[in-house]
Amino acid sequence: TEGLIPDAITFTCILKACASIGAIEKGKQIHEVIVATGLSKKDVVLGNALVDLYAKCGLLAKAQQVLEELPVRDVVSWNALIAGCIQHRQYDEALNCYQLMQSKGPSPDSVTFICVLKACGSIGAVDNGKEIHDKILHGGLLRKDVALGTALVDMYAKCGELSKAQEVHEFLLVQNVVSWSALIAGYAQHGQGHKALDIFKQMQSEGHFPNEVTFICILNACGHSGLLDEAQKLFGDMTRKYGISPNIEHHTCMVVILSCAGHFDEAMAMIKMMASSAHPDVWLALLGACRKWDNVKLGRLVFDQAVQLDTSCAAAYVLMANIFSDAGMQEDAEKVEAMRRKYATLEMQGNSVWVDASGKIHSFSVGDTSHSQIKDIYAKIKSIGHDMSPEQCRNRGLINISIDGPVCVYNEELAVACALLNTSEGETIHVLNDMVMCDDCQNILAFITQIEKRKIMVRDPTCLNVFEDGKYVT
Repeated sequence: TEGLIPDAITFTCILKACASIGAIEKGKQIHEVIVATGLSKKDVVLGNALVDLYAKCGLLAKAQQVLEELPVRDVVSWNALIAGCIQHRQYDEALNCYQLMQSKGPSPDSVTFICVLKACGSIGAVDNGKEIHDKILHGGLLRKDVALGTALVDMYAKCGELSKAQEVHEFLLVQNVVSWSALIAGYAQHGQGHKALDIFKQMQSEGHFPNEVTFICILNACGHSGLLDEAQKLFGDMTRKYGISPNIEHHTCMVVILSCAGHFDEAMAMIKMMASSAHPDVWLALLGACRKWDNVKLGRLVFDQAVQLDTSCAAAYVLMANIFSDAGMQEDAEKVEAMRRKYATLEMQGNSVWVDASGKIHSFSVGDTSHSQIKDIYAKIKSIGHDMSPEQCRNRGLINISIDGPVCVYNEELAVACALLNTSEGETIHVLNDMVMCDDCQNILAFITQIEKRKIMVRDPTCLNVFEDGKYVT
């Protein structure tokens, strides 16, 4: 209204605001004005702000297009794109962008490495993570950047390389509550609750006091190891001893721990203690315990709560269908499956990712036939079916599968079979899953670990699933 013409600084600030609140339509309008003025071709900071806008708002293809059209692409441009991939859980795409950056762009900095290490940890790409670790050491960055060191600890911990995670942690010049929490989380995810408690005590003995995140990690550790008494004491100590008020994640941890121990009344009481129970994760945690204890009656009520909060929640339908199936209520299971197809179709397409030692990403959907090794992959799955007993193989038809046959092979099976064909004997297999695993697939992967003498780790949206020695460990 005052007749002033905005400049590049003005547009950069407005784009940052749009990105922060997700106002993508407003951002697009500003982009059009910027293009009309030709400013994006003159100002690298403004160009980076555009990449950041689209990346943060989840329009990753558009963000990459804007980046490629910039006359100058610096490390900030690439970091914005990679960080956007991480934010929207597109970890395999983050690795692709990193590889593209190495071939076309500037040298990565600490921010780049932190982002890519998170992607490696999330999909179990430990070989890629080790390569980045070597580059960090070569550049002398590790002892200069606490956040980078913590990212390395977190990556190794998530990939199950716990001794390496502890080694890196001890090497750090500065250890803080974040690095200690990352280490505790690693032991928690791999079912080593007592070791996590030891680290928790060591952390405090060395003068580092836990924060909210630390308590989430240590409560998860207790949950994975069935340490009910320890968890209840820690939950009480949060407020009494440390002055930390429990949040939704702490309450969810306790709901998981109590319900998995069969203490459903106490779990429901914990939910009532919360400021709001309108959180799908809480009800999913309780639903998972209902399945463990074959509690069909409570499962129905919990399922209703979960889908009221999120109709498209695939995990809720999978869990409830399994509860009915386990109870021999096949008709009810089929009704829930029909609901899943109606309301959660897009989410339930299923996608599993395995990253090989060279950094190549292998992605599989349910019944996929597009991989270059697909004939060998199906042959491998068929051979696994031959090793199964009739009871183990029931309802799966693994012996009779073919690429164009009627049996739909799970994406997890395809990813694991691909990994088996392309890795050395005894090597741990890491897979990233975009949906909760069903009972059939868990049983099959557990069986594979027995006959192949492998450890398999599958990270899904709710937890890390670990299979070893023919068992579903955690």
